[in-house]
Amino acid sequence: MKTAIVEAGHWHAPSYFAALKSVGHEASCWSESDPAARARRQQEHPGKVYDDYRRMLEAERSELILAFGVHDEMTQIAADLVAMAVPFSMEKPMGLDPDALEPVVRAAEQKGAFAGADLVMRQHPIFARLGELRDAGELGRIKAWRFTLLAGGPHRYVDWGVEWMLQPERSGGPLFNFGPHGVDLFLWLCGEDEAEIVAADAISDLHNVAIDDYVTFTVRTPRGAVGVFEVGYAMLQAVSQQGMCLMTDRLVATSSDGSNGEIVWREDERTEKVEGKSARDSFVAETIERLETGREPIVALRAMLNTLRVLRAVGTRVTGENGSSVGQDARPTG
Repeated sequence: MKTAIVEAGHWHAPSYFAALKSVGHEASCWSESDPAARARRQQEHPGKVYDDYRRMLEAERSELILAFGVHDEMTQIAADLVAMAVPFSMEKPMGLDPDALEPVVRAAEQKGAFAGADLVMRQHPIFARLGELRDAGELGRIKAWRFTLLAGGPHRYVDWGVEWMLQPERSGGPLFNFGPHGVDLFLWLCGEDEAEIVAADAISDLHNVAIDDYVTFTVRTPRGAVGVFEVGYAMLQAVSQQGMCLMTDRLVATSSDGSNGEIVWREDERTEKVEGKSARDSFVAETIERLETGREPIVALRAMLNTLRVLRAVGTRVTGENGSSVGQDARPTG
């Protein structure tokens, strides 16, 4: 399958180059609009390179696109891919404004396009297992959920050549970078499309940058499931924290690393340990398999839209304006 990568300067792109190789594929070409990022990536992945993804798509006739980009530009990239009828899967968050993403999602659905979102944590062993239990009717009714994804300071993005991540109007800060994973998992496992914001707050004086350092928020779904989230760049570089706890009327599931975990059933306290392989490799392999067999993507664009709506509402609750780390000058930032 002829696969291309759009905006390959993104820090996640190298893992997708590697994932393609792991499943016996290669990126036949790639694009990157930023000259410095393009030069840096060419040292790692020489070959056919374009400075404009539109020219690449017109010239190459790729069968699958793995798409990245600056967060505030991703919605336009997705719109172009849908308009050109190119099958694709795109990194989160696919933009910062759900109102802008909605017509793109509708257009993809109306065309029956193969258009997916790279919410790869669904493939992590513990979450994949919980998804299986939900599909089998064995998960039970979700009562509460807690999700934590805390990493080191944001200056690593400068080291990675993606300085735009420190610009709130372009990246959306940790809320829009880490938040999509937790919110998507919660809505997906609950089988719901929306959630009301109960509370939200942020810290923005640890690193003297414009984006938030830490965001915490609580939501409630229409069926009464409560989700508590914390995301941010508040830890030391050598220390990170990632975890999950899910409580239903049938079981309790926990993870101390956001990947592997343990499930304990309430009825008899039976315990199941869940471990597995790289989620990204699995995600890429299944995406290719689904496209080749005429199935839908792993994560539909509408799931990303639903998630983005929640994140936007959280941001508005925090700032009273356009979203956490978006329009940040409304609040002191250290």
